[in-house]
Amino acid sequence: MGDGGLDRLGIRGGFPRSYLAATDAASATWRGNFIRTYLERDIPEFGPRIPAQTLRRFWTMLALPGRPPERRDTGAQRAPA
Repeated sequence: MGDGGLDRLGIRGGFPRSYLAATDAASATWRGNFIRTYLERDIPEFGPRIPAQTLRRFWTMLALPGRPPERRDTGAQRAPA
């Protein structure tokens, strides 16, 4: 696999339908549908009854680089460490 294949694999992931899609847009659509199905149908089968939208927000937070956003409260101050 050449460098282009590794870049493509890194962006599209390892699922064959996503990796082999004709366009990046088709790959993104497939991945979005896969994630939605997983969160709406598969996760509830394991027991948790968390709304799919809440799980999606949580997954998005985990996927973002860097640290969690800081609180923007103006009234509270942090205690010295």
